[in-house]
Amino acid sequence: MRFTAAVLAILLSFAAAHAEAAPHLSGDGKVEVSQVWARMTPKEAGTTSVFFEVWSNAEDADELVSASSPVAKTILLRRGLWKGFNFFNKDSDGIRIKAGTRTSFRPGSFEVTLTDLIMPVGVGSTFPVTLNFKQAGTITVEATVANQLLGNRVQKN
Repeated sequence: MRFTAAVLAILLSFAAAHAEAAPHLSGDGKVEVSQVWARMTPKEAGTTSVFFEVWSNAEDADELVSASSPVAKTILLRRGLWKGFNFFNKDSDGIRIKAGTRTSFRPGSFEVTLTDLIMPVGVGSTFPVTLNFKQAGTITVEATVANQLLGNRVQKN
């Protein structure tokens, strides 16, 4: 009986963690952001990363030029690079969003890194992040902090 209850609880939490909310749209409706999540951070760590999907339905390319959030003093746009067997994160002044495509911000690829956190961000908490696009303007999303190691990385927007 306990085993069945435990399995049911795990399955329900897994389903809730993977539930998707409606995507966030730009003012003109041509750019949408979905599947927003952030890495959990230990109490002593002063950084976290935010990941999401960007779909552009625009005719021309756009660019994510900056981001802001009340939980961090500094926010960097970064892209992951492999050089041989070594992985590096490189700061970027902007990340190009190609027209008519999906751009994934995920570990090992593009990310929005929040540093100098004002408070630690724990699993299940949410915080706002405003993404600033050159053409589409601003889109504010809610990042839900997830424990990537448990597989529940995609949570509510």
